[in-house]
Amino acid sequence: MFNYASLNDVEFEELCRDVMQRKLNLELRTYSSGKDGGIDFADDEFPHKVIVQVKHFG
Repeated sequence: MFNYASLNDVEFEELCRDVMQRKLNLELRTYSSGKDGGIDFADDEFPHKVIVQVKHFG
């Protein structure tokens, strides 16, 4: 059993991105923190068809 609570914010986001890319069979672009409207990752389409926001509570 893996303790996901031991992941820091960046590790958790990377794990979520990897899972979503595999499930959607799609490359997702990672956004840095800032004025992105809460987007953590999104596809390269314009306008975006896939936008992902994750929350890590530890």
